[in-house]
Amino acid sequence: MGLTETFKAVAPSVVAIAQTLVHSPDGAVPLSPKILATGFIVDPVGIVATNRHVIECFAKVPIHPRTGKPAVAVVLFHYGQTDEGKAYVRWVTLDIKYHTVLDSFYSAGPWFGQAVPDLGFIQLMVKDVPALPLATEDNYLRIGMSIATAGFPMGDASLTALEKLNQMTPFLRRGIVSSVFPFPVPQPHGFTIDVIQQAGASGSPIFYEDKPEVVGMLAESLVDVESVEMGGQITEHAQNTNISICVTALSIKHALETFKSEYPPKLADVRPLAEHLAAIPMKTSIGWEVLGRVESPQ
Repeated sequence: MGLTETFKAVAPSVVAIAQTLVHSPDGAVPLSPKILATGFIVDPVGIVATNRHVIECFAKVPIHPRTGKPAVAVVLFHYGQTDEGKAYVRWVTLDIKYHTVLDSFYSAGPWFGQAVPDLGFIQLMVKDVPALPLATEDNYLRIGMSIATAGFPMGDASLTALEKLNQMTPFLRRGIVSSVFPFPVPQPHGFTIDVIQQAGASGSPIFYEDKPEVVGMLAESLVDVESVEMGGQITEHAQNTNISICVTALSIKHALETFKSEYPPKLADVRPLAEHLAAIPMKTSIGWEVLGRVESPQ
């Protein structure tokens, strides 16, 4: 399988985590939902994996006046064809049932990864969704192996670069595994890739180039701090590098198993994705609906 085919298989499981209440000073409909980060579906019951730091940011999102909850939802990309055989991509907003973060971690032996992996989960209000498998066999991470990632670097800004909604899919990027923690072993504790990490790309899946199987998730960038002297004063500028630190698929798998064991999914009010899609007509030409909009404060 080539990278084009791999991306086609991965994309339906990649989601955008978006703010659903936006300020619109002129009353115009925004070009795109305000994308905060990326996630990907890891369980068909509707569980999305993303970073802990992403979920912790929910508390900073404006409260929706109608629900009394943070104005956050997950945007799923529904790829389909019309009755006439024309391809389309529909952006479908999905409510969040609940979410959790990994707040403690222990290891039976020496640990060379993050003290607490930057990992969290979101349970959607839909089930029977396309989930990506997690690679966990020995040596699934090797220095120099080719990988790819799909997500939303710079959030919605990159999708509206031409002052219109000019892109409706995640960005595909490729690179290599540049290191594993602590050195090449069958089950590394962490790894880095040579793809720059930017706001919005947090939570992006990292997968093999030749098959839709996840080997990890983007977490943070190794930052280079440069000192510059100007007029007798020293200022520091932090710059992202192409060294991005990632959570392993094995860590995601263990955390997911613990999450499902301690908090078994309660799906009585969660309906199948197909049923949800059938209930949402395609109302707009760009395929998404603004859930909330308020006037900017004067």
